[in-house]
Amino acid sequence: MRILFVLPEFPFPPVSGGRVKVFNILRYLAPRHDCDVFCLGVADQTTLDGFKIAIPDIGSVEFFPHERVARNIFFVVAGILLRSAPPSITRCANRALARRLSELAATSRYDLIHYDIVNMVQYHQDRVASVHSPNDATSLVYARHSQASTSLFKRIRFSLLSKLLRRYEDRRYAAFTKVHVVSEADRSYLQVRTPTADISVIPISSGYTSELPTARNATREYEPPASSLTIAICGNLSDPSIARGFDRILTGVLPGIIARFPDIRVRVLGRVGLSRVQERMRSFPCIEYNDRVDSFEAFVAQAEVILVPDETGAPGPKTRVVQAMALGKTVLGSVNAFEGIPIQDGVHGKVYRSFEECLSGLTQLLSCQKTRRNLGMSAAKLAAREYALDIVGPKYEELYRQATEKFHKRSPPMLSG
Repeated sequence: MRILFVLPEFPFPPVSGGRVKVFNILRYLAPRHDCDVFCLGVADQTTLDGFKIAIPDIGSVEFFPHERVARNIFFVVAGILLRSAPPSITRCANRALARRLSELAATSRYDLIHYDIVNMVQYHQDRVASVHSPNDATSLVYARHSQASTSLFKRIRFSLLSKLLRRYEDRRYAAFTKVHVVSEADRSYLQVRTPTADISVIPISSGYTSELPTARNATREYEPPASSLTIAICGNLSDPSIARGFDRILTGVLPGIIARFPDIRVRVLGRVGLSRVQERMRSFPCIEYNDRVDSFEAFVAQAEVILVPDETGAPGPKTRVVQAMALGKTVLGSVNAFEGIPIQDGVHGKVYRSFEECLSGLTQLLSCQKTRRNLGMSAAKLAAREYALDIVGPKYEELYRQATEKFHKRSPPMLSG
């Protein structure tokens, strides 16, 4: 198949959940199909070279720089007033990309176009088979943020964004040949409102093959002494649901852990959006903060426990949780952190429902090497069975095949001459 990926950002380096998903899809498909990439933004030559080294079979890559800020502000306002489109969508409006896609759609160059996340829906071309991959039901995510927010302003803001997104999803999703989400909860939510949309569920991938996770876990025989125990906390800390959970970890959990383990190290990975969270981090000498790392694998390898404090958010599996499990790491997370992952609490990881449970669970895990090892081995087996690239990759391949077949069945070929 000839597949074009239309993306809101360049998927390399794969340092965020959205990038990881696309990067892994391309890793699997590029050796088997002709895959090209269009994306908003720019990339330096070093980054582009790294991408092509990581995926040597990738086809052409084209960049479309963001429009000028002044024009974006105009379109944000116009989009909200005239199209009920959320700001994030109108900010991604790009005339050059729209023209390029329209030209290509008329040439039958591609069998299918993949439009990633809701911001790319505006570029849909009805003359080519299409897959839209929002990952999550985006309006549902904002509705959850609204319900969980303690600030009246944030509740109103998230509620408005959720309504705008819901209208946008209702109007646009049925036009795609196929829609892809990562969890059954997302599919059910969208299907009720857009019954004519053809929605499939494919989970995210860890990026590892089904043979690797157990082998990686087995190679880690050395356990550092208790004095050098490390906790890793990862997530988009500019996301309000994650930021709030992390803030509560700093105030309600970490002081108790430091009292029990005075030499504990805490490594934090993620963008921090709130200044008060940054200030609180600086008050703990044991915290090492990273807004990004070159290798997530190397980052988690140095930790005994991966702590994921998401409070509300998308109902589907979280990329970093799946990756950590695939690497045989012990994951302690909130209920939302494991939502969509078929784990057994205490078998594949540990779930906390309060910050008292978080403190006690973290204390138990840091105190017992055997418990950590057993949880990590079970987590690696589950991740290999559910999220390995050689398990998930063929599901995407089948999704694209079904989309092209469906499109051609309902769209008779155009007569030439």
